[in-house]
Amino acid sequence: MQLQKEKLLMTELAFRQELLQVNIRSQEEERVRISTELHDNVGSSLSTLRFLIRQIKDAGDDMNKAHDLAAKYGRMIDSVIDDVRNISHSLAPPGLAIWGLHEALEALGEKVSGTTDLQITITCHNEQVKKLRYEPALAIYRVIQELLTNTLKHAFAQAVTITISGDEKTVQITYTDDGIGADMTTTTIKGIGLRNIENRILMVAGNYAIDTAPGKGFKFTIEIPIATEHDN
Repeated sequence: MQLQKEKLLMTELAFRQELLQVNIRSQEEERVRISTELHDNVGSSLSTLRFLIRQIKDAGDDMNKAHDLAAKYGRMIDSVIDDVRNISHSLAPPGLAIWGLHEALEALGEKVSGTTDLQITITCHNEQVKKLRYEPALAIYRVIQELLTNTLKHAFAQAVTITISGDEKTVQITYTDDGIGADMTTTTIKGIGLRNIENRILMVAGNYAIDTAPGKGFKFTIEIPIATEHDN
């Protein structure tokens, strides 16, 4: 019995260590992504803007040239503003803290549908989702982002359905797509970000289930407690 207890303890410690490593790796990957976006998008745009501003000296009294340069500056500044807004939104989803998970997912769905051919339908059957704390709401939002990315990259799907249900104690999110599905007996699932998804869900005391097979589409169910013992 003692050996079994020690073995279980070692297994649990190893699992916690793996979760910590995945979490740290995920954070570092996010930092690298943001750094790259700042350098490639914002940094490049500002460098170009600086070059354009220098051309004002060459314009002299030529008002037409000055007007054209001003128009270029305006478009460049608008581009920088858009880049900064997009990076800001990736760090903190717009509306999540103010309006809640349902509305934030609606906005995410509209954004993805507007830039791809993927049809996204989101329905909510549990008004208690409004009581969900920010941390688990953010975890679910990030998971849905990851699932949408996977669908777009791997599933060859035409439609995604996201349903919010549950009861007074639990929020359940069901994500389904009509794509090609996946073989759960292979390592494919692990290779499309499941580790990061699993880490986010477990960190907020949730659980998940996957239902998929080749040619059968993909279904991912998440259950998150609305209130946990940590809230007391």
